[in-house]
Amino acid sequence: MRLRTGIAWLAVVVAQSAAAADWPTYLADPQRSGVTTEALAMPLRAAWTWRSILAPRPAWPSPADLPGLVQVVGFDKAYQPVVAAGRVLFGSSADDTVYCLDAATGRELWTYTTEGPIRIAPTVTEGRVVVPSDDGYLYCLGAEKGELLWRCRVAPEERRIPGNGRMISAWPVRCGVVVKDGIAYAAAGLFPPYGVSICAVRVDTGKEVWRQTAKFPCQGYMVAMNDWLVAPSGRTAPHMYDRNTGGYVKPVPGFRNLGGTYSTAFDDLLMHDFSESGGGLMAFQPATGAYLVHHKGMGRRMVAGKDLAFIVSPDSLEAFDRAAIRARQLASKWRVPFKDGHALALAGALVLVGGDKRVAAFQSADGKEAWSAAVDGTVHGVAVAGGRLFVSTDTGMLYCFAKTAGGAAAPAKIAPVPGPGVSADSAALITKIATAAARSSGSAKGYCLVAGVGSGFMATELARMTAMQVVCVESNPVRIAEARAFLRARGLYGSRVVIHRLDGARLPYADGLMNLVVSESLIETGEMPVGSDEIGRVLRPCGGVLAVGGAGGVVKTSALEVWGRGLPEWKVEAGAMVWATARRGKHDGA
Repeated sequence: MRLRTGIAWLAVVVAQSAAAADWPTYLADPQRSGVTTEALAMPLRAAWTWRSILAPRPAWPSPADLPGLVQVVGFDKAYQPVVAAGRVLFGSSADDTVYCLDAATGRELWTYTTEGPIRIAPTVTEGRVVVPSDDGYLYCLGAEKGELLWRCRVAPEERRIPGNGRMISAWPVRCGVVVKDGIAYAAAGLFPPYGVSICAVRVDTGKEVWRQTAKFPCQGYMVAMNDWLVAPSGRTAPHMYDRNTGGYVKPVPGFRNLGGTYSTAFDDLLMHDFSESGGGLMAFQPATGAYLVHHKGMGRRMVAGKDLAFIVSPDSLEAFDRAAIRARQLASKWRVPFKDGHALALAGALVLVGGDKRVAAFQSADGKEAWSAAVDGTVHGVAVAGGRLFVSTDTGMLYCFAKTAGGAAAPAKIAPVPGPGVSADSAALITKIATAAARSSGSAKGYCLVAGVGSGFMATELARMTAMQVVCVESNPVRIAEARAFLRARGLYGSRVVIHRLDGARLPYADGLMNLVVSESLIETGEMPVGSDEIGRVLRPCGGVLAVGGAGGVVKTSALEVWGRGLPEWKVEAGAMVWATARRGKHDGA
């Protein structure tokens, strides 16, 4: 099956490559150059538009409007598109899903959902799609159908905690993915005292090549440059690692050691930023360690053509003599106003810029505007492939512009129903139990665990009744897929409810996180899918509540009593509806 998939994908690639270049990773290549030889025929027309049900949910909000505060981590403000073999792919930070669309029509071809927000764009290589996730894993999917080929944990261990409003790995994968010579490189972890892992994995097999522990945080898009990996770190300057071993090499010089999450390499030079707000750009020569020039004009992004380099700033697009950079000079050739520019690319003789509610193309030679279009939101992502321009914004919009106009593509919306395979009587019982559980918890906020997701209706009801983040566990992959589809159609998946695979007896969560624990599986099968010792471990001290129940003909009182022995304040009430609760008190000695 994999051989057939690879041959089919190869046939598509061969047919496409004769006429058009791809954009298979963030900013086109491992150097993050943002440059392609692909030509765009002006004027472009709107071919199709995709509107995501949920807008992007960046990990870090914008800073308070106070003097001296700037945003240094903003790489996930939009769903960054990549394009290969006539397909456009992007990952969602809102519903944890990779989407694959037909590049010509915007029609959805397949999706795959991970167990955490996807904040870094996927990379397509040799018929495979490599995807990083906040759940601490790298995923490799088949590019044609989206099936899972392998999954590799970059995080040092399986441990999930609340972070950025979601339940994520203590070591989310937020740096990478860069693929070079068949090896995928990524990093997981934000806080060095707790460990930051950098690893290299073979794309064809998922086998780990090397793993190192870094002393610095890794956030943003990694750059592959010669035998080095350049890893942005956020508030400090980037750091360099040996691509062959993962060993630490040296820091990249920064102005007052400031940094951001953006870097780009051209020739033997590296350019990196200070902040997403436009703190400036610095050019550095890694081989010699020489700092060359500092663009203090609040530059955000740069692309380098044959003779000119282009920098977009909060208020302008400017062209510089590329050769002069090596001579430690920034010799301006032309400058045009442009409001709040964030995204930048070079396609043939055109410089493409995205900013506040607008995307535009300028002639690289003289800066004359060749084309522009209005968009919804601020542009943070651009990609060029197959004669098409793809533009993504912070409102969750993805636009395709091409020579020929087209229609609109949008995700299907399903009419509300109780849930897959749930009768009206079952829905009424689930609602009754969810209402009683929410009341017994005494908490409207926090985290709720649904042990056994069932249809997903219990999770839906708790999301409606409370302000809790609802986390579900389930071992049946079919039930997981059905419940995710049910929840996503209602705009709940990711934003309010997530489903994690239950693999073994141990829950993947840290101790004492859950304000409330319920179960839909108990209603269906009469059995709890998780041991009581694990439920007790994850209950929050000082008031965490387990509240479960079901019809007396399904749930056996005696079996449930035995299951919960050892839980604090464990009570089981028999009757037409069996009802059981436990409440965790203070820690011993508290």
